[in-house]
Amino acid sequence: MPILFSANIKAQEIVTNISIDRLINDVFILASDSLEGRQFPSEGKRMAARYIAGEFEKAGLQPINDEEGNYYQRIPVVKHDHGSTRIYLEGEHVPRSNNYTFASTQPLSDSLKLTVIFKGRIEPEDITVSGNDTMIHLVEKDIETAMEKIEQIAESTGIEHFALSLLSNRRNSNLINAESRALQPRYPESPFGFGAGEVNWLHSYLPESKNNLNVLLAGETLFKKLYGAGKGWMNFNLRRYARNTGALDNPISELTVSSSFRIEKSVEYDENVIGFIEGSDLKDEYIIICGHYDHLGKRGENIYYGADDNASGTAGVMELARMFADAKKNGADFNRSIVFIAFGAEETGLNGSSYYVSNPVFPLEQTLLVINMDMIGRSDVSADRRGHVYTRPIGGDKREIRQHFRTAGGQIDNLRLLYSQSPLNNLMWRFGSDHYPFVRRDVPAVVVTTGTHPDYHLPADTPEKINYRNMVNILKTVFAVIVELDEM
Repeated sequence: MPILFSANIKAQEIVTNISIDRLINDVFILASDSLEGRQFPSEGKRMAARYIAGEFEKAGLQPINDEEGNYYQRIPVVKHDHGSTRIYLEGEHVPRSNNYTFASTQPLSDSLKLTVIFKGRIEPEDITVSGNDTMIHLVEKDIETAMEKIEQIAESTGIEHFALSLLSNRRNSNLINAESRALQPRYPESPFGFGAGEVNWLHSYLPESKNNLNVLLAGETLFKKLYGAGKGWMNFNLRRYARNTGALDNPISELTVSSSFRIEKSVEYDENVIGFIEGSDLKDEYIIICGHYDHLGKRGENIYYGADDNASGTAGVMELARMFADAKKNGADFNRSIVFIAFGAEETGLNGSSYYVSNPVFPLEQTLLVINMDMIGRSDVSADRRGHVYTRPIGGDKREIRQHFRTAGGQIDNLRLLYSQSPLNNLMWRFGSDHYPFVRRDVPAVVVTTGTHPDYHLPADTPEKINYRNMVNILKTVFAVIVELDEM
């Protein structure tokens, strides 16, 4: 049921409606099973974007793409796919977790049973074996030297299959772990480098060769299983067994490589969802209200619902859009344009907001303030008790922004405004959400949040735990702040 709310600011009384029922509905939809945690790329993420855009349209917001009549800022995202590779020892699958990574110079779709012969730090000219059912296991100090040797051995012997260990287990692990980062969606920009640019993993080091090279990089764990723990002379110390290269009793074992390896590059599109209400006298100046709508998705059978993080903030953006649109229908005149943004790709490193500030729909130099709502649903007190919200201005005249919140908060019952948290949380909320890319470009911002809680980034962050009455009080406060700023 809508609640009538009015803000008395200077020359005019602004009247609008706010609805707790709409907030509840929005959060339950965004944090539903069907949206599966709103992680890109997924149908659940696309459904969330369409839902938000639909609510912007119902509210009467203007779309940013007039000709297309839609609310989407499309973000080009590069994806790499390398198929899948599974290793079997004596018919038993060896899990991938930090054990190995595989790469090939040519597409491979086969199941190969290979004899693995350990050769250690041998020189290419000392390799005398051959055959396409043989895998030579080399040890080398660094990946570049190893690849040079592999190409030379392939050229002289015709061997296509190689196993590789680096002398440092840390180097092994770093390259193995780099594969998962390399296959993540790559966004054009990121303030922290997460999900942006290129990542070097095993395939990045394969030489350009006329030979077909298949390379398995693994650390100690896999080779312990491969050769058996009883090989006393090896002692599973890479430095020690590297000294024994060329020994007659090189360990020999067998494994099966089943692979559909390929390298495919494609571009998909993530989305920021943007609508606005055009102002009057100062319509070329902008106040942005934002919050991210993506979350962590589904992992195995567990859905990371992200009800507080950040279905709550997204629901707040949508409700404020309705409130301002309703106020305008009731005769309110807003001097400045008010922009509403639901950012994608926050969880992957603020990629949605970073893309926006590099490709602004509205000029950054004419943006008066960004109000970012991230996790505004968990005051964790009962709905009939006084809740809280933490507001932290960053950039611009922080004292003036804080005073606006104090003035607005004074109109709202049962809401306690907080201005500081622990040093660690202060640091997190300075850099860790979508206001930060704006601050880096000298646009003043304020983060609005009820803070973290024990369910943060866990499947237990579910919609029934949200304090919707406190959310109503937070949105009333933000509404009043924006109205006051607009009158300046």
